[in-house]
Amino acid sequence: LFTGAAAAVARLFWFHGYRRVAVLAIFWTAFEWLRGHVLTGFPWNLIGESFATSNALMQVAALVGVYGLSFITMLIAGSPAAFDTRRP
Repeated sequence: LFTGAAAAVARLFWFHGYRRVAVLAIFWTAFEWLRGHVLTGFPWNLIGESFATSNALMQVAALVGVYGLSFITMLIAGSPAAFDTRRP
């Protein structure tokens, strides 16, 4: 539910170019935080936890936290969408 809600809200603020990647990353991270704190208080399966296998990458979490890692991951994973020039 939260993943779909994040995508739906991001679509309301959708831009063309690189800004749409930032919009999706912002709303994805915000809805991950909401999922972990509003209803259950138990954040699990966060995108930022994918860095847990690398000690070097986990050190970034000391600076930005797991939600910052989620934001960075969504920026990197969504960056190819910035090159899409097609209009809806």
